[in-house]
Amino acid sequence: MITNGLKVFTDGAHKHRWGSWAYVITQNDLLIFEASGKVKSTDSLRMEIQAALEAIQSLSDQQEFEILTDCHILYANVLKLPKWKSYGWRKQNGSPIPHVDLYQKLDLLLTGKFIQWSWVKAHAKNPWNERCDQLCIRARGVAK
Repeated sequence: MITNGLKVFTDGAHKHRWGSWAYVITQNDLLIFEASGKVKSTDSLRMEIQAALEAIQSLSDQQEFEILTDCHILYANVLKLPKWKSYGWRKQNGSPIPHVDLYQKLDLLLTGKFIQWSWVKAHAKNPWNERCDQLCIRARGVAK
């Protein structure tokens, strides 16, 4: 259980060859910090992972917090990191892991931290998840 009230909402997106990532940090439901960025020639999942990486790096002095993502794939894959690592950063059947470079970075950043991962439904009127979506749109500089 997270005792300090820190929650990090993350989002990633892709449209018209541009990707974007965003995160919002709250404490006890008050905005603490937010950030976003854009990347050319990428995909949505890379941006979802990048959002988590950026958020964790920004909280390097914090040992515990909750990350809330609206990406089922990221949520599920974070739970697989220990297995993938034990298989030499491959899936159990030996096939490659998409975006393994980012998952390896994520694994390093998670070392020594207690991070609770949660999934939130996208576009379900959660104000912080919606804010992440807005930041992604703004970062890409394209209309929704």
